Amino acid sequence: MRKIYTLLALAAATASTGFAMEQVPGAVDKKSVVLEFKFDGENSKVGGVFLAPTNSEEENDNGDWVSHPLTENIDVIRVYRSCRPLLEYSKEVASYENVEPGAKIDFEDSEGLKFGYEYSYEFRPCKIKEDGTDDYEYSYGTNPSVFFGISPALPKLSSEQNTEDYTKVTITVTAPDTDKDGNPFPEGFYLSKIYLEDYVNYNESYELDPIENPEPGKSYSLDLTFPEGSSKSIYAKAISPYGESETTAVRFVVGRDVPGSPANVQAVRNEDGSMTITWDAPEEGKNGGIFDPSLTYYTVYRSQNGSDPFGDPIAENLTATTYTDNCEDLTEPKKYYYLVYAANQFGIGGYDYTSDSYLIGPDYQLPYIEHFNSGGYYKEPDNIWNYKGGYPQVTNIDSNKGISGVNGDYNDYYNREGFLKMQLYRGEYEDGSSYESGKIDFSQAEYPVLTFHTVGVYDNSHRIKVQLQGASDSEKSDVVDILPSEGAVENEYVWKKNIVALEDAVGGSASITFFAYGPADEDLVHDDIFIDEVMIDDYPTVKEMKYDMVDGKSVLTWTVPSNKSFGEPDAYEIYFDGEEPVKIERPEATEGEEKEIALLSDDNDGKDVNVGEWTPSYEFDAEPGKAYSVKVKPLYGDIPSKESENYEFVGNVPSGLTVIGIDKVSSVQYFDVNGLRVASPAKGQIVIKRVEGENGAVKMQKVVF
Repeated sequence: MRKIYTLLALAAATASTGFAMEQVPGAVDKKSVVLEFKFDGENSKVGGVFLAPTNSEEENDNGDWVSHPLTENIDVIRVYRSCRPLLEYSKEVASYENVEPGAKIDFEDSEGLKFGYEYSYEFRPCKIKEDGTDDYEYSYGTNPSVFFGISPALPKLSSEQNTEDYTKVTITVTAPDTDKDGNPFPEGFYLSKIYLEDYVNYNESYELDPIENPEPGKSYSLDLTFPEGSSKSIYAKAISPYGESETTAVRFVVGRDVPGSPANVQAVRNEDGSMTITWDAPEEGKNGGIFDPSLTYYTVYRSQNGSDPFGDPIAENLTATTYTDNCEDLTEPKKYYYLVYAANQFGIGGYDYTSDSYLIGPDYQLPYIEHFNSGGYYKEPDNIWNYKGGYPQVTNIDSNKGISGVNGDYNDYYNREGFLKMQLYRGEYEDGSSYESGKIDFSQAEYPVLTFHTVGVYDNSHRIKVQLQGASDSEKSDVVDILPSEGAVENEYVWKKNIVALEDAVGGSASITFFAYGPADEDLVHDDIFIDEVMIDDYPTVKEMKYDMVDGKSVLTWTVPSNKSFGEPDAYEIYFDGEEPVKIERPEATEGEEKEIALLSDDNDGKDVNVGEWTPSYEFDAEPGKAYSVKVKPLYGDIPSKESENYEFVGNVPSGLTVIGIDKVSSVQYFDVNGLRVASPAKGQIVIKRVEGENGAVKMQKVVF
């Protein structure tokens, strides 16, 4: 078993130059000793007050530490001093024998100390063994340190260039009037000099004339001459008999200087896909030399990191603080920072860059598909995305929840699929965590639809908001807000498919953003959200319909739409005059009629499927002479398109191809309610008016002649 004694501290007064001590309630529980340096000009010393231990901790057979009150006096408490720069190690400077537990002990050390050095002390309670030696195994030491002396604050340095004679520089140094901790110098303290040095390099420096016996707080000036164009570093430190300050420096270029760094570099995306970069001009020289802002010009780079230019500059010799990058030379989307360098006739100055990277270049084309499966073991997105806030990351497994991608198998080490993990931490709920795609071309889309899969933990209160970012940075709108955990089962993590129409994106260029956020209520659970299998494609609706009589039956047919990723719809919903829809579905394939279609969306787990040949139509019993209004909505698997425009016709009246929208009228015909043509309708007769335009469009209308 092992036993230790804990040395207890007594708090010291706050004044760093005095020894007035008082016991603070609860201080006996501390395990450190507070030491202070006292300055009196002659008998300066280190000292403090501490309490002897009141208990010991003993390790029992189970390895647990059990505290016991001390019932006997401590044989000895020894105090050792060390100072590494002076090669002094564990020198015993005091000892206290037969110490009563909890006794208040005044400690003082004044022998052999040298000003300007830091000393550490070890307070070690010991037990004397039978042979008279210390039993160190049963001791526990504490090691406070103290600076013996007074370290002045840094002197202040500045330089001023001569605008007439560029070789002359005035150096101004102000002597410190406090110690390094900001305390006023005590009575009797003085500075002996301020050391000055012309520093060239590690192996070369030149001592300048020092300022002897400087008055604390007073400024002193030196006029120096250097070659124009040289880079100089002047070092200074304050020296006293009781310690030195650290070294400070002023650096400058003699004579005319290059510009400092531009500031506040910003980039904004415009509606036409270009980027406008702006920045603030530097107001000072880079190196403290003479600087004329009117001579500054700028160079702009795109870079795939924020520290080095990438390739050739995209603009040079700019005098304005703005530039528009048309991005027309880019052949694929990429992430770039914008870097702006300032220069003048004397050389290249400072630079700055945008804090964020920007995804620029040609728009992605539909279908836009993201599986998060690029790369090998460490997954990456298939496309390029921007992310801000929180900690979104692409991963191929979440060890806490045992999930892989939509089609992945957690237990299949080699076939795990990637997914996006949207992580949020407390304090970030307001801004959330966003993941933004590159720009997608919707100019030819009719009815674009976004599908994506989410997993939300059972009791998670985080939400996912899908936002549509228009062509410019100012055009952003919410399109859906969901709680992924709705309907989730405790301890089960099931991928859920979400279907979102993006009608507002039609006709332009836009990106989508997944924005994860949560309420600030700390009583709620805020866990991760996972996203996989993102897909956007155009799901066109029915545009042309035809009503005809076939073998005495009324039949509706239409031109079959299709999209790139799914092919033709496999079901339709037919709406008559606002009634509940009638659904027709693709018949199952029969032998000899099947054909193979590979779905790009991977919603069928990547397998090819067999579907039957199908020319969709709807046969029904129409009431003769009745005017009908019908809409048709195609369904691409479980993804609905929008309803078609109204198609109007009259029962039992063959119409041929009918397109809503008449240009110039070509002919007008009339039919009775039984579908028979009427050459000369009687006044007041109910007839069906058939109007045909020059463009072939036909419209049927029930009228009273």
